[in-house]
Amino acid sequence: MKKNHVIISVFFLGLLAIGSFIVLFLIFNSLEKEVGTKPTPEILVFMKGHPINFSHPYISCIFNKTCNGTFELSLSSDIDNDISTLENFLNLYGEMRSVNILNGFYSIDFETDNLYKIDPLLKSSFFNSISLLRVRSDYKSGISDADLHSCFQDEDCVIVNEGDCIPSPDIINKKYQDEIESLFAISHQGEICPAFWSSNIYQFSIAKCDNKICNYRLNETSLCGIFYSDCKHVTKEYENASILLYSDLSCKDVIDLCKDF
Repeated sequence: MKKNHVIISVFFLGLLAIGSFIVLFLIFNSLEKEVGTKPTPEILVFMKGHPINFSHPYISCIFNKTCNGTFELSLSSDIDNDISTLENFLNLYGEMRSVNILNGFYSIDFETDNLYKIDPLLKSSFFNSISLLRVRSDYKSGISDADLHSCFQDEDCVIVNEGDCIPSPDIINKKYQDEIESLFAISHQGEICPAFWSSNIYQFSIAKCDNKICNYRLNETSLCGIFYSDCKHVTKEYENASILLYSDLSCKDVIDLCKDF
């Protein structure tokens, strides 16, 4: 009888141990799934300190996992820290892309596909500062190309810039202007361009509706006011050279076009 009690006790203790193991497994499994899925208070403060619209579809789609994207950050660390240790630590939460020495500190470029993962970096004593430089995603607006460029009259169309350092204008339906310009602004935020400026044909053009498709026509008044005087002094060697991006327009063309202005 006593032997049976021992067997029963061992059996129940075994069940209790198995049950405890299952509970712990579920808890830790749940915690593991939660890592990087919700912003901690430190991350919320970090995000608030950057002038970036995180609710814009271009960025929010990364958090919602409806698009792919990356967050590019700059980190500063004391040069006394071991760089291999820093790299191993950072690569747990993303990828250390490059490192330079600047003013006696390590300047580190870091990239992650999940901003919520950087909580340990914010709490680490390794880093003196952490800044979010830019966000990249493959988000696409739901506007079809046909809708974007359709029109019924000239007033429906507007010229917008969709380029980065080099202008890449487009002529679109005015009702999509805010959305397209907003998308352009946030997708190119944080970019540093070389100090140069090039004129393009669209700067001297007016949007128009041509067979129900947005197009452009030259604004002769603007074009002639800027180029006519200079083009009259261009040597014959260069009179056929293009003077504007996205156009074959030359000084010879300008003189012919503007002679009556």
